[in-house]
Amino acid sequence: MLDTWQDLRVVRGSSALLVTSLPGKHAPQPLQAVMPPVMGSMLDLSDRGRRFRIYVTGDTLLHDRLREIPQRYPGIDLALVHLAGTRVLGVLLPMDGDQGAEALEIVDPDAAIPIHYEEYTVMRSPLSDFDRAVAKRRLRTAIHSLERGDTFSFDLDARPGAT
Repeated sequence: MLDTWQDLRVVRGSSALLVTSLPGKHAPQPLQAVMPPVMGSMLDLSDRGRRFRIYVTGDTLLHDRLREIPQRYPGIDLALVHLAGTRVLGVLLPMDGDQGAEALEIVDPDAAIPIHYEEYTVMRSPLSDFDRAVAKRRLRTAIHSLERGDTFSFDLDARPGAT
């Protein structure tokens, strides 16, 4: 795992991928002490002067350090938003639909794909919670909800779109 704000660059031919570790918070105290560490990631893809920026939230909760992300990395094209709404002893881990929508409000990506919301039976925040929370906020972010097995395509010259 990279330290927060640390990055790793991979180059192949004219294409490059820069992966940067972003702040994540798996649980509030006191549970944070027993939960594994998490990080978000920024993926900057580039080829011949064109770029595409993807923010992956990771299994984080909403927290104050998320506000640093759009300051350091403006122009996020796509966010992959981990949702779950799991509660352990009444404590939320990681984001539910409301927190996921608020995270989008903070980082302001052009598009977002909600993920991870039905991976385990302990997850309690269905996709419909996220959809309602996004609708209340009237975000400019285009939401692309994919069914299992669907793909999402983008290229460095065009806006993203689901297929």
